[in-house]
Amino acid sequence: MSGVGGNLSYVIRNVEIMLAGKQLKIRIAWTLSNKTPYILGQIDVFEHFRIELNRKDLKTIFIPF
Repeated sequence: MSGVGGNLSYVIRNVEIMLAGKQLKIRIAWTLSNKTPYILGQIDVFEHFRIELNRKDLKTIFIPF
């Protein structure tokens, strides 16, 4: 994986999750570094939901299409 900060080693796995009442098979990845924050990627998730970020209440809302 590479980006603005350079290259990182990572692990990728296929998992099944339940999100907002929808069962999904998605790919997840994480870095092998403790210095990177957790982020939600777009692959396999964003195509199924409208996502609202409510900064005031610190909520992320997933609305199925």
